[in-house]
Amino acid sequence: MISQTLRTLDELSRLEHLWHDAHGPFSKPAYPFLDFYWLMAYAKYFCQDNRLCIEFSQEKDDFMLLPMVNNNRPFKSMNLLGDGFFDYRDVVVHGSVRDPFLKYFKNVSADILHFNRLREDSIVWSIVKTSREEDFGNFKTVIKKSIRSPYISIKGDWEEYLSTLKRKFITDIQRQIRRLLSLGDFQFRVCQNIGEVRIVTETLFNQHIERRKVLGQDRSIFEQKITRDFLNTLNEKLFHTSKLRFFYFMLNKKIIAVAECFLYGHVLYYYLPTFSDGYKAYSPGNTLLYYIIKFCFENEVKEIDFLGGEEEYKLNWNAQIRQLYDIYFYKKNLGGYMACAQMEWMSLVHFLKDHLSKTPLKDIKRRIFIRLST
Repeated sequence: MISQTLRTLDELSRLEHLWHDAHGPFSKPAYPFLDFYWLMAYAKYFCQDNRLCIEFSQEKDDFMLLPMVNNNRPFKSMNLLGDGFFDYRDVVVHGSVRDPFLKYFKNVSADILHFNRLREDSIVWSIVKTSREEDFGNFKTVIKKSIRSPYISIKGDWEEYLSTLKRKFITDIQRQIRRLLSLGDFQFRVCQNIGEVRIVTETLFNQHIERRKVLGQDRSIFEQKITRDFLNTLNEKLFHTSKLRFFYFMLNKKIIAVAECFLYGHVLYYYLPTFSDGYKAYSPGNTLLYYIIKFCFENEVKEIDFLGGEEEYKLNWNAQIRQLYDIYFYKKNLGGYMACAQMEWMSLVHFLKDHLSKTPLKDIKRRIFIRLST
């Protein structure tokens, strides 16, 4: 068996062939966030200072890649790569992974390991469910419910699906479409070439920054050059591998709404929507989503995954719900118990932050709890 720890991009890049070997890419679930280019782009832009600590094991055709990063603040902590950008996390695997995954816990020196945003069909979740506490050696396990993830199963035909939605909701969207058509040359488009992708990506950045300012929210992540570079790099790679789907509205030669999505297998992952605030009265977000869902019915897509968060605009489409989970492994020593206590405190703070953001409290009170979690 080959077993090693990868700490550089060069070491990770040498494993690209595993995503394309003759036996298929990697065992399900094959989320976008486990794609080779996602891992490489994230590690390149956000894992400086030798934070990478990726465990790789291989025996014949079976392999496991555990994409971890160090976060020693203030305890010796490790978590799955992808904070802030990966809606789902998991282990990259082909074949059997249980034995090398459990063996990993015998050698790791961290006080606490964070496995956040796991789906119930994730590899890590399945191992935890079928293992005993003692299988993880000197670590104890904590399982917590995380955010939930809405999705739509694409079944039947488009008209049949529309009949299951609230009549007023669909009538309002169709009225907004007529209003947009009355303004001039109105088109629904899907990016067809890399030049178009670059233009639409830049529009996405600008609209995201604009919306944050209008709503009085924290600064857009796209005000940072490193975040723009990350998404530009990722989009170019995924477009050339036919996994990027960029949908947008063009009105009189101006892009007024954008939705960045990813198509893996027969699942469309709805990742990042934006729109121009000047067209807010036309419900461009919901209207664009109407066209995207219709596109899925016409192009053999089997599911639209809205990813993390139960925003009302997602639920309006008769979405079903997946529960995501956070799993923590903390060491049975003083450092582990203290790290676990800190984790519990941060969970409480995040709960309060989320709860208070939905109440009519004044901004000054709400920001107190927002600052506690940063």
